[in-house]
Amino acid sequence: DTATLNIHIYPYILTDFSIEYTNGCSPFEAEIINNSIGVNDYEWDFGDGTTSGISFDTLLHTYHNDSTVPVSYTISLYGENVYSCADSINRTITVFPEVIADFEYDTLQGCSPLLINFTNNSQNASSYYWDFGDGYNSNAENPSHVFLNPGSADTTYQVMLIVSSPYYCEDTAYITVEVFAQPDASFNLSTDAGCGPLEI
Repeated sequence: DTATLNIHIYPYILTDFSIEYTNGCSPFEAEIINNSIGVNDYEWDFGDGTTSGISFDTLLHTYHNDSTVPVSYTISLYGENVYSCADSINRTITVFPEVIADFEYDTLQGCSPLLINFTNNSQNASSYYWDFGDGYNSNAENPSHVFLNPGSADTTYQVMLIVSSPYYCEDTAYITVEVFAQPDASFNLSTDAGCGPLEI
């Protein structure tokens, strides 16, 4: 006697993806590379409240971190084929706080020598580099600087502030300072001596 049983084996399915870089500074653009095999239906969860059901080879997704500490996001992929075979995978990325360079100043123009006091309003920064555009620089948080103009024409200097965080995130801010030339006061006399009343 012989008994026969047919076994149906459905095609292999694998959900898989890789991420070009798994950490970065906000705003962080994650490059997600789809390596899945045999998947027909996709369910993506990017971990930041956004989802997608599309199939792609490579996707760029931007993550933000407005806090003061690193934030982790879990990217999840659930996939099925036409036979309802399923697979899933999770991967995690870390987004560092966004660094914003910003500062105020008490003036932007004036006569030489021009003293300007800078107030640093940068966010999430721990180190500072000021370039005053005249060959001088500073690492102070709130520096003051005297700008000179020895020439006979007005001149401008570009002031640059580069700030960075402990996570090596950076940002840059610029302003332009105008320094007026020093006036050259002089006059001539038709005569410098004579009997009074003396008309000059």
